[in-house]
Amino acid sequence: MYNNKIHLPTGRKISPCSETRIVLLGKTGSGKSSTANTILGRRVFDSRVSGSSVTQRSRRACGEFRGPQSVSLLYPGPHVFLLVIRIGRFTEEEKEAVRHMKQAMGSSTLAFTVIIFTHGDLLEEQETVQQCLIDGCPDLHELVTSCGGRYCVFNNHLLRSKEQVSEMLALVDAVLQANDWQHYSGRMLLKAEDECRLQFEAQEILKRKQETEIKEWYERELQVMEERSMKELAEIKRHLEEEKEKAEKLSGRADIRALLPVPTPCWSSVHSHSPLLHCLVPAQLQGPATSH
Repeated sequence: MYNNKIHLPTGRKISPCSETRIVLLGKTGSGKSSTANTILGRRVFDSRVSGSSVTQRSRRACGEFRGPQSVSLLYPGPHVFLLVIRIGRFTEEEKEAVRHMKQAMGSSTLAFTVIIFTHGDLLEEQETVQQCLIDGCPDLHELVTSCGGRYCVFNNHLLRSKEQVSEMLALVDAVLQANDWQHYSGRMLLKAEDECRLQFEAQEILKRKQETEIKEWYERELQVMEERSMKELAEIKRHLEEEKEKAEKLSGRADIRALLPVPTPCWSSVHSHSPLLHCLVPAQLQGPATSH
């Protein structure tokens, strides 16, 4: 995708007979170089099968077709953007290329855009892009609608086919008339850059706000957890105190029992002939032994 910054002067009205400046946009491998060659009717841009971008730098070329000049990347600014998309599944990479174009150059770019579907030879007989691609992909349908329904199909193997180029130029004329022959201007680009900057700042503010909200939520949750822990600890402490108090009461009762006197037998109830009494009387208290 052409993503170098361009600083263009403000737009001005041009005559319908003046030159038409066209810029081709699209992801690597979409067929931009082949499409430019088909529009010009000759091989100007290198185009071949490759795992990387064949055209490393933006190039400019001029050509004549039905009188008006078709000029790519020419000062003071493009009249039309050709968004080149390969026929097939509308991939995330292609969606990202479109988002990048809208972000870098503004959504107003779509008012100057015609979509070119390349590799038209992949379509089955009697099959249309509308049937096989647009109707089955909401994202692509939205993109085509945002571009005013302007699209056409290119088979770049037919390098000198004037019919498909004529169809494309009819769409280009429709863009010129809709925009009163004004080109995409530097003022539009500066506005897009300001919008991009404001959007970035808004995202940063939202990000900081979310981070602050998350931090506050975390602190609230932490405080709740701490309060819950303190309550649980207080409950445990209260339970332990109760158990200690119960244990102390039980221990006090045991000490009281230990201090009570042991009951002794009553002497008046002991008979004089009791063997126990004789055992308790000392020998010297007994009378003198009787001599025999």
